[in-house]
Order: sequence, then structure tokens, then C-alpha cells
Amino acid sequence: MIFNVATTASSLSLQRQADLTPLLSAHGIDYHFYSGAITALRYDGLYNTAKQIIRAHINDNYVIFAEDDLVLTREFSQAYLKTCIDQASILKLDVLATGAWLSYEEVPVAENLLKIGGFRGTQLTVIFKSAYQALLDAPVYNHFEDTISKYQPKLQIGLTFPFLSKQREDIPSMIVEKNHNYLFHENEDKISVRLGLKNQVQIKKRHLSF
Repeated sequence: MIFNVATTASSLSLQRQADLTPLLSAHGIDYHFYSGAITALRYDGLYNTAKQIIRAHINDNYVIFAEDDLVLTREFSQAYLKTCIDQASILKLDVLATGAWLSYEEVPVAENLLKIGGFRGTQLTVIFKSAYQALLDAPVYNHFEDTISKYQPKLQIGLTFPFLSKQREDIPSMIVEKNHNYLFHENEDKISVRLGLKNQVQIKKRHLSF
């Protein structure tokens, strides 16, 4: 299992890399950093790096995409993520999000796995081979997760629940000035209430492992 981490050569990104490396190593996770350019539009740089990662893994059944401000939750483990990936594959999903600061149309489809209409927050996202060409061919006109969510014909998207990843909140985001980590917490709580999962997920007691 390899995490393919999108980053840049900026001083802030280099600091994020330095902070992320021991976290991944502590979990025994192999990783590779892909450095992209920060463009005038900002958001398209991340998408271009995502395309670079997909091309590098074009023959693999799936690729694990990550951002350098990734935080792993207490529930995360490589074995658990692999189980979720296997479930998503059986369900023929195209993309599996492991956290989201915004999501909609959530429907439980397996233990600890929801099917969703769309999401925001690609800190740790599994992209299956069935989505490679669609994402490579799609125009870079908006945020990466917007293309995933709005591509037509619609991609089948899953979301692990509880979340396995969130976003650091103590440093600036690579794309936008304001981080959305607090929204990851809020969205997870809202999902648990909407789906009646409050007793299964003690969100307020959860601690991030970063």
C-alpha cells in the first residue's frame, strides 16, 4: 500500500512533508511525494498533480491519492483501509473518499461504508481504475473533488464511515487560505445524526493521531 502525496516545492509544503513523513512511517505506510506547481488559479495545480499520479499508476487496479495536510484519525489502520477498498471494489465504486468536509446523498451500503452523491475533501482518496480515463480526460476547470462529484456520466463514489482521514487545521491549506478541518468534524457528526449512527460513533471522544 503506497500513499501518493500531492505537494509543492513551497516552504510551507516542505514543512508539511516533514511533519507528515513520521506519521506515515509510524503506521508503516510507504509513500511517494509528487510535487506540482502552484498556479495563478491555485486549485488546478492539485488536479494536475492528481493526473500525474494517475498516469504513474495507470496499470494498477487502484491508486491511493493523498494531500500533504493529511491527518489520520484514530480509526485508521492499513488493514481497515484495505478492507474498505475491497468492499468498494465489490460494490464497483469508482472513487472512495475516506473523509469529507462536505458530502451529500449518503446511503449506507456496507459496514462502515456509505455511497454518496458527491463530496469535498481529498486528503486521502482511493481512485479505482474505472475512473482513471474519465479523470484524465476531464477539463481542469474546478477543484479536483468537484470534477469527481460532477463528472458525467456520474462516477460511483463511496465514503468510509467513520472517517479515516481529515485535514490539519494548524497550518494554511495548499489551495485556500482557510482550512476546513472543523468542517470534517461537523460533517461527520451531521452524517451520524442523519443516518441514526450516533450510538455507533462517539465523535466527540475521537482524537486525531497526528
